[in-house]
Amino acid sequence: MADPLLPVLSINDESVQADRQQCKLFPTPEAKKIKAETRAGKRDTSPWPVMEKEDTALQEAKRRCRRTQPTEIQYLGQLVLIFGHYVNKTFKWLLENDVGYAKYLVDKHMKEVRACGHKVDIRDRWLKDYLLKYVNYFPQVSSHLAANIDSCTYGIGPFKSFTYKEMYQWYQFHKKLQADQQLGTAQERKLAEEAHLAVRRWLSMKVEDITSNQMKRFRQYILDKEKDEELNHDLPQASPPGSKELNHNLPQASPPGSKELNHNLPQASPPGSKELNHNLPQASLSTQLTTTQAGMMIRTSSKPHKAWMQQ
Repeated sequence: MADPLLPVLSINDESVQADRQQCKLFPTPEAKKIKAETRAGKRDTSPWPVMEKEDTALQEAKRRCRRTQPTEIQYLGQLVLIFGHYVNKTFKWLLENDVGYAKYLVDKHMKEVRACGHKVDIRDRWLKDYLLKYVNYFPQVSSHLAANIDSCTYGIGPFKSFTYKEMYQWYQFHKKLQADQQLGTAQERKLAEEAHLAVRRWLSMKVEDITSNQMKRFRQYILDKEKDEELNHDLPQASPPGSKELNHNLPQASPPGSKELNHNLPQASPPGSKELNHNLPQASLSTQLTTTQAGMMIRTSSKPHKAWMQQ
């Protein structure tokens, strides 16, 4: 039986490999209504006094669980926002109704912490730290964070269970295979070629022609990785992605130098970490992705475009 104190997450695509699934980022109708009322001044945005201080907020959150000894994940979900669009809404409610806003808050907070550390008093830092800690319990949410972009799921077609990092690795591995015809198995060559075609398709498009924010992020991710490799003079790897030679430890999204949180507690592992299964689904060369209307993706059977193969 599901724990009523845990959020019911809205998954983008449940056919994606279970440990690679991600939540939808857009707000629910309820969240949109509350946001509109807040902007129009039709909603009371005064935070509850008991929730404005860390010690009393934690006590109240535990009391709301109505359990003798609630677990951390349970009582953190009962903390409420005391700023922004959803004042007095719980963390649990936020992950059920607007993961995109949760991502925005955490990404912004981590950026501030990295820039300021403890030199500047960040407003409501204790609450933002707890939100980060809560988000880290749910890989379906934490994999969306900027700090975990390597583990963000590509989510389309035959590569829908691949992470951004894996897509980039196969894309680069294809370049190495082109330079050395003796490398790789036939199966690895097919997979690398299809990954290369998929990546090149996004790179060949203008940003304004891409309607999916996630694919815009993917395109920028590839460009950033290529720029980093160029600056570091790194060569494409000679071993296929997912092999033992590769390091699958991804960075945890926790604020550096944070004294408020106990980082000895187990963190939710993002997709792609050592604990997860790295058996990737196989792609078929007969499947190529194309775009039709804005944001709509379909599969069509066609031969790989020769111009792309030569790039």
